[in-house]
Amino acid sequence: EPELFPDMTYPKPTERGVRVDLNMGLSWAWFLSDPLGDILTVFEWLGFAAMGMAGRPVAAKYCLLMTMLFVSLLLCAGAIGYAMAGSYRDSIFLWLCAYPIFLMSTSGMVERWSLMVFGVYGVANMFSNVIRIFVLYEYTPKSISYMLSNSGFVAIIFFLGYYAMRRLTLRNARLLVLQDKTRYDAVWAQLMADPGDRSAVEELKSLADTLTGRATNLPRQRSRRRKSQQLHRTGLSIAQFLDRTGPREPPSEPGAPLTSLDQLYHQALVMYPLLRAKTLAWASGSGGFLARRPAHDEPVLMPDVPSLNNVFSRTMSFSRVPLRLPSDDTSSGYVRAAEMDAGMAEVHVKWCRLKNVKRMFEKLARSYNEDVSQLVDVCRQSIYFRSVLELRDCLDTMARDPDVVIERVKNRLDPSYNATETAGYRNVSLNLRLVDDRTRSLGVETHVCELQLLLIAMADIKNVMGHQRYITFRNLRGE
Repeated sequence: EPELFPDMTYPKPTERGVRVDLNMGLSWAWFLSDPLGDILTVFEWLGFAAMGMAGRPVAAKYCLLMTMLFVSLLLCAGAIGYAMAGSYRDSIFLWLCAYPIFLMSTSGMVERWSLMVFGVYGVANMFSNVIRIFVLYEYTPKSISYMLSNSGFVAIIFFLGYYAMRRLTLRNARLLVLQDKTRYDAVWAQLMADPGDRSAVEELKSLADTLTGRATNLPRQRSRRRKSQQLHRTGLSIAQFLDRTGPREPPSEPGAPLTSLDQLYHQALVMYPLLRAKTLAWASGSGGFLARRPAHDEPVLMPDVPSLNNVFSRTMSFSRVPLRLPSDDTSSGYVRAAEMDAGMAEVHVKWCRLKNVKRMFEKLARSYNEDVSQLVDVCRQSIYFRSVLELRDCLDTMARDPDVVIERVKNRLDPSYNATETAGYRNVSLNLRLVDDRTRSLGVETHVCELQLLLIAMADIKNVMGHQRYITFRNLRGE
């Protein structure tokens, strides 16, 4: 490259009568590393652009990365060829060119590492340039301009810009919920200042640690082979019912992690009224409260699917017209569960809805690496309490319920919990399965649900605007 290294000349004899032979022929090592690599690079970017315009981003990514990997392997082959010919400096040069491209092509296969790859590639490429310019070849003033215009330097600038914007975004996210966090922390400090509440927190921690010790694995949604059992008062089998309401689960072994998002959602649909009935029973037995449905909200009813009401008719006897409005001695936002039957609860309780599909896709992309089996909160409910002692009693009641298998307990009321991760918000979140004759007959005994146990003092701060701020905080953090 004479334009970069003008002082480099061919070796000249120092004495008269001495001849220096130079082989100016083209070698196969040169052909692999230079023209063939350039041709592949051209087709690499053409294929990348074509796939992108066709709306196939995954294919575009793999077209780019696989071609880069192949180019790096060609450079390695060329380096071996130069070494075999005795041209060790050219061999080292190609090795230094190959390994940054190899690192970028292999690391880019993992989606969550995509932005970190730019930093890795930039540092590796700049290191190679320093070795090539200051060790292998002679330094010239043009070498610096070559380094600054190189792709490695551009990659480093891009990564540093991304890192700076990321830190600024996280700072803005913290400032967004700072006021809410201060209020949450004040409630927690007041709670810990009371000896009775502090003792209840320690009892809750002990119980939660015991339940956590029983769960050996992280909760996962598991597949289950459907039987030909008939649904209640219908002529449809479980398989036929799911076929009419959604796609069937792909063939898999019983107990294998679930891979179908459609099947997971339909399992949650079947489990939904069963969890509501259990939630009402647990809340009634422990003095808990449920969120009151505002007058302008429509009640969360089951979808109008033929035979669906018959399926659950023995589980929840809905009454459309309540006899009386439940009293509420806490605030207008909650109703005492013990004063309601299933029909009144359907009308007056603001039940949690199934997780919406948009949020499911966000969690799959941001947190679960597209693993559907890790979505264990599609079907969820909440119970509210005035004191930690009532919350602990409810958890103890659930632990003793023979129909419940607790898969995981997230005790955010643990004094050692870092509440900064949730903007100061604290609760107890359980992942559980309902395993009884009813769920077995419906084929959902493997479905994992979520139940949140909350203190009313904390929940009051989490109003509509506070929750919207938390959603923005969560999105800014990419969670």
